Amino acid sequence: YQYRCSARMSNISLDYTPRAWQKECHLQKERFRVLALHRRSGKTELAIMELVHKALKTEKELAMFVYVAPFLRQAKAIAWARLKEKIEPLRRSSLIDINESELSVKFKHNGAIIRIFGGDNADALRGLRLDGAYIDEVSQIKVELWNDVIQPALSDRLGNALFIGTPSGINLFSELYYKALEEEDWAA
Repeated sequence: YQYRCSARMSNISLDYTPRAWQKECHLQKERFRVLALHRRSGKTELAIMELVHKALKTEKELAMFVYVAPFLRQAKAIAWARLKEKIEPLRRSSLIDINESELSVKFKHNGAIIRIFGGDNADALRGLRLDGAYIDEVSQIKVELWNDVIQPALSDRLGNALFIGTPSGINLFSELYYKALEEEDWAA
């Protein structure tokens, strides 16, 4: 994908060619999407690229987008290095600031922020207002994290959520998947 950043009016390639299913998912417009896919399918890469795309394109003031895995250590291992790899061209062009201690990226042209969180510390997400939440390994996420923390944080700015993972019994993931088959503005 090529991105035109208004801050410097430069074309920057982020080295991402989506697979056919990823391209289809990128085109979906529903606010809430649930993707049940097998291991090694490219779910996390899809989520990372959507995070970057949303952060680059948003015009909302103080926009915040989060990636959440069940545990902070897991989130860091799964997504942090991959995110930094994908946005390296933006860093080289001085279009972003990376904060290693907060696991965050700030986009200089619009102030948007991407942060990495673990579901094991729901309090770290409390009080935030979110424009997008990308939740990985949802079958291991506690229901309360979605119901009591993330969903309310998305409500005032009508943020979107992407739920990705591999099915594993009856849990939040299966509940959201079946909800997405029935509800308006949801997709599965």
